[in-house]
Amino acid sequence: GQWPKTLAGNRPGKAPIRYLGRFFYSNGETDIYVPPGNVRIEVWKGFEYEPKVRTVRVRPGENRGVVIELSRAVDMTGLDMYSGDTHLHFDRITRDDDETILDLMAAEDVRYGYVLCYNGTGSYDGRMSKQDIPQRRGLGTNSVVRRGNYQIMSAQEYRSGHFGHTKVFLSDQLVQAGKSYDPNGWPVFGEAVRSIREAGGLVFWAHGGYSKEIFADYVLGTVDGMELMQFGIYRPIGLEGWYKILNIGFRFPSLGASDFPACRKLADCRTYVISEEEPTMEEWLRGAAAGRSFFTTGPLMRLRAGDSEPGDIVRFTGEKKTVTVTVGVRSLVAPVSHIDLIVNGRVAARETFTREASKREWLLLEHELELSESSWVAAAAYSLSATGNPDAEAHTNPVYFYRDHKAPYNAEDLAWLLQRLEGRIEFHENRKIAVGKEKVLAYFEKARQKLLQIRRNHGQRIE
Repeated sequence: GQWPKTLAGNRPGKAPIRYLGRFFYSNGETDIYVPPGNVRIEVWKGFEYEPKVRTVRVRPGENRGVVIELSRAVDMTGLDMYSGDTHLHFDRITRDDDETILDLMAAEDVRYGYVLCYNGTGSYDGRMSKQDIPQRRGLGTNSVVRRGNYQIMSAQEYRSGHFGHTKVFLSDQLVQAGKSYDPNGWPVFGEAVRSIREAGGLVFWAHGGYSKEIFADYVLGTVDGMELMQFGIYRPIGLEGWYKILNIGFRFPSLGASDFPACRKLADCRTYVISEEEPTMEEWLRGAAAGRSFFTTGPLMRLRAGDSEPGDIVRFTGEKKTVTVTVGVRSLVAPVSHIDLIVNGRVAARETFTREASKREWLLLEHELELSESSWVAAAAYSLSATGNPDAEAHTNPVYFYRDHKAPYNAEDLAWLLQRLEGRIEFHENRKIAVGKEKVLAYFEKARQKLLQIRRNHGQRIE
């Protein structure tokens, strides 16, 4: 099928642009009617299996048997990394629904799947019966079902036309349960989810925040991170906005997720969380919220800065710190042509490769950094398709280096973020809000005042 008519993916115009026409999922054995002649068969299974391609000739009336065997070329769990997709939409009403979801996750070899109900962007009713894509088998840890290596949990996408979309996890009830109101007024998202976060829930902005309330929430610490990579690209606020948030001292982890079925295919963007032991569904989410991860449309990555990995904090004193950074990339499903080492939003080192090299072996970038100021260090891998569209994209979350208890600080980046926040304030000042307009404006102003305080202090102190 094809989105949106059949809710089956295959969304036209969305990256990654690497597939030959439409596709279907199989549990291992499938009968297909084809016209006589040459038939090309492609078989894929996630990012850790090398795709196989066979061409066979079929005569009129012939029943031709074809066996294609796949084997795992890279075992990321052996490297303490576990794949997950935090943005899936399926009805979960019966046990059969669970089996279907787990079948699809097995076909894409994504181990942790988070299935979301959602509300319309113009109204909200905190009852499951009023949600689209209902989750009738519970929410939070009570909803976990596992089959073999694959697990699912139900959660909520809480949406507004004027504030954006958020993903709410580890709550056994809906946001503002039982209440009905316009989600474009009061409460803003940061306030609506406050009690859930206080009880241990996690909240991530979806779709790069849509460049809306996110410009206040990262400042106020009312969310745990954002879904940045989706549809094969970096969504608003984009890499630029994310880098600037990091550059004024905020630890703001990012994720990759697919939004299936409104995408090319399930888990075409996903996140790998680092864990020394196989995590539970909750532990995987908490690892993502700590930034212990990379996110990808295909390339598999490893980053080490000295003895540290993404999400780690390294404190140092003195004039400088020298650290050796190693980045490894292997990509079985799409070529990688570039690996970038990113320090405070700038490329500190770059390696280029032939487009086929990453399919054969791990590509390496090794670089010795001398850090004379507080910094964050991350890595990116990428290439473009023949059409100029993103073909492969992957990015790690940072390792953070704090010198003398200070976070990174860039005055120009703060000015950019302040301008975007003030643009949101002006937007809300000029629109009609039926209930709570003064509270909405006060919420955004609180974030503005905190940014101004950071500017007066020339950065943030980290204890």
